[in-house]
Amino acid sequence: MSTYGLARLFEPSSVALVGGSPRERSLGRKVLENLASGGFAGPIFLVNPKHPEIDGMASAPNLSALPSSPDLVVITAPGTWPSPQGASISVRPMRPDDEERLQDFLAKIESQDLRLRFFVPVKEFGHAFISRLTQLDYERAIAFVALQKDEIVGVVRLHCDANHDRGNLLSWCDRI
Repeated sequence: MSTYGLARLFEPSSVALVGGSPRERSLGRKVLENLASGGFAGPIFLVNPKHPEIDGMASAPNLSALPSSPDLVVITAPGTWPSPQGASISVRPMRPDDEERLQDFLAKIESQDLRLRFFVPVKEFGHAFISRLTQLDYERAIAFVALQKDEIVGVVRLHCDANHDRGNLLSWCDRI
């Protein structure tokens, strides 16, 4: 499987943290601490409209206000956020009623990308197949959808083994 284009995901030179927070025990705070203590050497851009500064670091009110476009955007806050192109994108957990939206999204993905994801050529997605993607075992899997209006434009999934020692991350993006 090609990793072309994935360097910015696995080895980003800059990161924007949407929802970075000064609140102890918040997810935004933990991710910020992990980036700082984990030795990330590139710029970390904070995005939080409620806090112009967090721990001495400037925070932008939205992604459009960042000084440059980051390689990776980590979203730790719910809600609707503008994409770098200005479109409103909301992120939420995948739900069983996303079946039709997911079918429409997958219909737009190139056949080569689908083959690399599913390891076989896929021509059609039936109800049984799509329901396995939308109805999750939350003990071992989670999936989030990025929506523009009511249309799925991105999906990210994480699946863990039974002991939660190892996992697989998958992301698809259409045109965010």
